[in-house]
Amino acid sequence: MMRRLALAAAAAGVAAAASPCPYVGYSAEATILVADSTTCGPLNTLCLVDFACRKVQYINGTRGHVLGPLSAIGDLRAYDQTTSLTITCTTTDRIRTTDLALPLGLQSLTITSCGLQPDSFDHVEWAQLASLSLDTNGLQLLPTNLPRMASSLSVTNNLVRSLDGFVASDALRQLDLRNNKLQTLTRLDWTNQAEITLDGNTALNAITNVTMTSARLTRFSLRRCPVSSFIVEKATLDALANLPPVGSTQATTGRGFEADLLSFPATAQTQCDAVHGTKTPLHGQYAVCVLPWVAPSPPLTTSYVGIGLTGAGSAIIVAVVGLWLYRRRRRRHAAELAKGTDTPSGGHYTMDQSMSMLDLQTLVLCRLDDHDVTLGKTVATGASGTVSRGTFKDQPVAIKRLITASHANLRDVQTFIDEIKLLAAIDSPHVVKLVGCVWTQPRDMKAVLEWMDSGDLRDYLVSHRDLSWPHKVSYLEQIVAGLVYIHTMNVIHRDLKSRNIVLDAVKGAKLTDFGVAKIDLSETMTMGVGTFRWMAPEVLRGSDYGVAADMYSLGVVLSELDTHRIPYSDMKNENGRPIVDTAVIGLVLAGSLQPTFSSACPPWIRALAQQCLEFDPTKRPTAMQVMYRVHQETKGQASRRPAAHGCSRP
Repeated sequence: MMRRLALAAAAAGVAAAASPCPYVGYSAEATILVADSTTCGPLNTLCLVDFACRKVQYINGTRGHVLGPLSAIGDLRAYDQTTSLTITCTTTDRIRTTDLALPLGLQSLTITSCGLQPDSFDHVEWAQLASLSLDTNGLQLLPTNLPRMASSLSVTNNLVRSLDGFVASDALRQLDLRNNKLQTLTRLDWTNQAEITLDGNTALNAITNVTMTSARLTRFSLRRCPVSSFIVEKATLDALANLPPVGSTQATTGRGFEADLLSFPATAQTQCDAVHGTKTPLHGQYAVCVLPWVAPSPPLTTSYVGIGLTGAGSAIIVAVVGLWLYRRRRRRHAAELAKGTDTPSGGHYTMDQSMSMLDLQTLVLCRLDDHDVTLGKTVATGASGTVSRGTFKDQPVAIKRLITASHANLRDVQTFIDEIKLLAAIDSPHVVKLVGCVWTQPRDMKAVLEWMDSGDLRDYLVSHRDLSWPHKVSYLEQIVAGLVYIHTMNVIHRDLKSRNIVLDAVKGAKLTDFGVAKIDLSETMTMGVGTFRWMAPEVLRGSDYGVAADMYSLGVVLSELDTHRIPYSDMKNENGRPIVDTAVIGLVLAGSLQPTFSSACPPWIRALAQQCLEFDPTKRPTAMQVMYRVHQETKGQASRRPAAHGCSRP
């Protein structure tokens, strides 16, 4: 008997040696929640372990609720008791989540009273999680990595002051932000959300350019929010007006509009006049400022630069200035459409008739048989398009289409078709290739693209914190090679950022998303259309610009390669709070703000970035000059891959 025990102990020791504890770097006092039947016991899938994976305490997880003195959450992939899990911490310290891994079958996750941070989930793979609740965790910003497929997100009873950087996913329907510290809501696209709850944000005083639609919105609650400046477009007003007031005979459970402190003081009228809006009643007792479809804007001067860094009142002005910038972009784009890309102003054509006028002849050579293309699950969603994984003749491909194809207007469809035409003309191993396209009618056009198996650079940097500089430089070489190619064609990408650089384990890095690319002609360019944190000052300003704008964006991407962070996300105002978006724009316009670089950044990378980030576009290097510099540093060992021609077949 003793011999058997000794052999069993020896076998356990060998197994432990073969599979070292992943928590060995944790403190000696750590209590880590794990799911492991070997460690926890066959009847107790969940338990707390220490840094050496020794069991500290059993957890009864059969009802899907964990309550205990957790200091970390570890590997939960073996948990299969229920499809929902609630974790409540009884300690006040920040909980560690660096090794958190979720089971594939988990549908709902609640973490409460656990001291989370915005980066707590940066490495987490959310799988098919449909509902996430992060209530009472002391969060001051929303997490930077949230589940894209979740239909419900609750972040109540926290300390969230700003939604800067938050982009609601296409799948999100219920958003609950009750009892936080929000002050202003600016430039948020909530057109896919059905239920929005903001109750108890007692510092919330301004809502500017937040878009919602009647097609989705069923509930909007603003109780105990002293909003005194509410500036919206007509479509958003219609969405709010279509909701019956809560408590009325028309309201039903879970549906309606509710607000008790919404006001329209004299300052609101002043702000409304500044953006050429109109005071409009809402549900009889309230009023909001409604913008015209295309509003003229006052000139943007350097006085904007100092706005928004201090004071609650100036925060509202920042929101209005940001709106000027947005409306100015809309007005200029409308002027472009008036040149012939929109439907006739007289309304003589129906939408379907207008769609039929689109020129698809140049796409015929790239048209695929619809039966050969299979659409899979969505993997990414952007401002106007969605990308899904799919197959073409049983080979993996990416399939891009318009987000709301059934409601797409002529301009959206024309822009998408132009993107496909441009991709068909591009022949570079450093730009994502067009396999072909399929359609039955123009509005359901789909672009079939080569599949890149490692996702985009933004997500890759988040999940690979220890990525080496030789690895990063190899990506940089390929990014720059792509820019050299498109600039040789006189094409400006205009939206170069980490999200638009995709990676593959074999093919490396490639440029993608040319939905806003523009042939560089000798004409006035439209206002900036890429994400503003990567935009060159001349693009933000609305001036004429050329390929040097892409080089500025490359300098911002270099900061991401170095820090693995979203540009400017580390910067605070004098009150210690993250600077708001409009303040970032103003400081970049003034030439007084650049992204951060770490002390570990190679000096030549930092020097190259500083050249790309020159305020004066004429002082920035060309893509060819950057390629030469990179080749010098890497001793000319640039990767070379064979190029294909035209529409590529996998």
